Amino acid sequence: MCGLCILGIVSIASLTPCIAHAATCAVATNTFNFGNYDPMDAAPTIMTVTNLISVVCARGKGTMTVDLSTGDSGSYFPRAMNTGINTLTYNLYTTASLTTVWGNGIGSTGDIVQTFKNKSTTMFNVYGQIPAQQNVMPGSYSDSITVTVSF
Repeated sequence: MCGLCILGIVSIASLTPCIAHAATCAVATNTFNFGNYDPMDAAPTIMTVTNLISVVCARGKGTMTVDLSTGDSGSYFPRAMNTGINTLTYNLYTTASLTTVWGNGIGSTGDIVQTFKNKSTTMFNVYGQIPAQQNVMPGSYSDSITVTVSF
């Protein structure tokens, strides 16, 4: 148990429904909750949330691209959660190896490209990391990320 409580929550929002190119799809998301962060821990806080983003397509088929926004920080390198004026940096990744920052596919970020078809549900995992030993104040830190699905 840490001496101070720092809770990191990333709210991931989506726009729904999406109708484009004869596809009718809806996007749903859940909250990515890092839980408590201990600034004294020498290891980064790593979290995987399975099936955090789902895309349900009632009709159509083709390719979808899933992008994540920078969040409130306005930057992918790094993203930041805030509580008041205090900041806790973190990032979201396309795979469990934590090598490619999930963004919009521009610069050094990646996005996910997936095939979809009629009456299908595609689920996406989100992988997150908070770097170790950040000198931050106790509090409930949060950020808002927007999911954009293009067809």
